[in-house]
Amino acid sequence: MSSKYKKNFNTNYSFGPDILIIFFKTVFLLIKSLLFNSNYSIYINFVKVVHFKKNDLAFYNLKSIVKKASFYFRNTFISYISAGYSYFTSKTLLTDLFLFNLNSETSIMKTIKKEDLNQAIFDLYDAYAHNKIERRQFVEKLSVFAVGSLTVPTLLSFMMPNYKDNLLVQPNDPRIDSDYINYDSPKGGGVIKGLFSKPSNAKKKLPGVIVVHENRGLNPYIEDVGRRTAVAGFISLAPDALSPLGGYPGNDDEGREMQKKRSRTEMLEDFIAAYDYLIKHENCNGKVGVVGFCFGGWISNQMAVKLPNLAAAVPFYGGQPTEEEAAQIKTPLLLHYAGLDERVNAGWPNYEKVLKANKVEYTAHIYPDVNHGFHNNTTPRYDDSAANLAWERTLSFFRDKLL
Repeated sequence: MSSKYKKNFNTNYSFGPDILIIFFKTVFLLIKSLLFNSNYSIYINFVKVVHFKKNDLAFYNLKSIVKKASFYFRNTFISYISAGYSYFTSKTLLTDLFLFNLNSETSIMKTIKKEDLNQAIFDLYDAYAHNKIERRQFVEKLSVFAVGSLTVPTLLSFMMPNYKDNLLVQPNDPRIDSDYINYDSPKGGGVIKGLFSKPSNAKKKLPGVIVVHENRGLNPYIEDVGRRTAVAGFISLAPDALSPLGGYPGNDDEGREMQKKRSRTEMLEDFIAAYDYLIKHENCNGKVGVVGFCFGGWISNQMAVKLPNLAAAVPFYGGQPTEEEAAQIKTPLLLHYAGLDERVNAGWPNYEKVLKANKVEYTAHIYPDVNHGFHNNTTPRYDDSAANLAWERTLSFFRDKLL
């Protein structure tokens, strides 16, 4: 490496044979990606650390690798590497290059407790999850909190959802019958796919509940909530607003990007169509409510505006309707807010003022010291006591309004 580029590196960083191997592998695969238009990945200790995607590279400045790569060693293993930036033709970040020892990172993960993390980390994740900042900015800002063995890859792994290990009701649970159905949404996205679930031992018609996902499509967590609702004695329908685009893609990052391509107004029509489908279903008693989370909370509020016969609405940390819209609500509301969620909570005082002025039946709970997303048990934002209490209140509210 020439002295021209050495000055760009912090003098505390170490350079060894592993770094040289990784560096030249990176350069080699980048060149192959450009020349042969193919996909390549680098694996270190069985961990994929970078993936070069077909047709994604508009250009790659090899000098920028040398200039911007940063190498940090700790306890004889590579704990973090963030290498030069490459951009898609859409100008979004191609990748952040993370290299770490799998065994070492796993042992670190076991020691992390959310209570030990700075609240700013959760605020950063909230901004990233709601498209306020890009992934590159999220990673850069997260690096401020990477101290010692608490590396950026460790923090990223800890903050991201773990669906596999956190399903409360398995898809094949004998207590329920659960399967995907399609229904028509003529004013929305056309044909919409949804997960329909009902108690397996039902002997009579039951009330229905629409379960509305967050801003990333019908992921495993929301499907699980649909099944939980069926276990509690309701028939549930959890639609996927990404259906017109091919459906939930299997990961939340892509799901968020896909959902940004759809109009919120059009997606609202998809959930109104779900209400029409469910209330006419042969297993429904003619009463339907809605529960939604994040984006789904906004949908729940809007369904209360648009559907005067909606029997109950339960928005979890959902955006509020306008004053003019809120004045139209006839549906009983149960609202759940997270005490630390300043972004969403800012709209609650005016919303409550309108509800009171128009004598709308409502109950609101603000759960102290919990984050937006506290009901989602697949991420560290989850708060067990608040989530369980909110869910118990939700089921009690539905039993009161729908039975």
